[in-house]
Amino acid sequence: MLITRIDADAQRIIYANPAFCRLNGCTPAQLLGREWQSLLESGFGVCAVDGQLTATRHDARIALRARDGHGNVRCLEMSRWVLRDEGGDATHLVILMRDVSFEQSEREGLEHRAYHDALTDLASRHLFRDRFLQTRAHARRQGGSFILALIDLDDFKSINDRFGHHGGDQVLKCFGARLAASIRTENTVARLGGDEFGLLLDDATDGEPMHRFIARIREVIGRPMILGGQRISIAFSVGISRFPADGDDLDRLLRIADTRLYRVKARRHVRRGEARATRAR
Repeated sequence: MLITRIDADAQRIIYANPAFCRLNGCTPAQLLGREWQSLLESGFGVCAVDGQLTATRHDARIALRARDGHGNVRCLEMSRWVLRDEGGDATHLVILMRDVSFEQSEREGLEHRAYHDALTDLASRHLFRDRFLQTRAHARRQGGSFILALIDLDDFKSINDRFGHHGGDQVLKCFGARLAASIRTENTVARLGGDEFGLLLDDATDGEPMHRFIARIREVIGRPMILGGQRISIAFSVGISRFPADGDDLDRLLRIADTRLYRVKARRHVRRGEARATRAR
């Protein structure tokens, strides 16, 4: 808590309680007589303010981030009240600051978990839908298009059978990380569930033909990884749909991409069967 005296040209501190001194890393003697807003501008190290720190808004509640005396960023909630004399003139300002760092951290953690996949830390299905709506709105404004791609690992069950679910989780994490690294940061990659991933490629691939783009990410993602002391390669299939040519509804675009993905899988399965038959002859 701080108490300031309101003069014609300043609001100087006349009291600072021990809790504020500890937070600020100052002694009361170092604070008394100082203009209180100077703490927010320099010594107290404010990082960000949500609200207006104006002299006329004394009764507002303001959220701010500030560095404490140890250099740690704290989330504070600040409230201010004006004390007036019998004539109604403002004489003092009482400033209360409450440390809400823990509550803020909990809120941010809950929000992150709601929008990100727990295993890969990629966008969740829920965030994927939100990003789709943003991407579609941008494309509509610009008269542009974008690609929705579904990616599914080939024969992922055999990896789980061979290395166990922990090994399967390691493959999914590696696959997700490589996939995220292969696209521009403004695009979206999400884990939609199981071994299925989704991509939103704004304006497709900057003019790069889709087959070349897929070949490029296949090269990056298909590099061998070490699992259980063994080198394995990650194979995957891709199905794509395009906005607006294939529709403008997420569920419709997902269905189209999913249908095309499983056509790719079916053709690959047929080719493998034919190759095995040829080798047997």
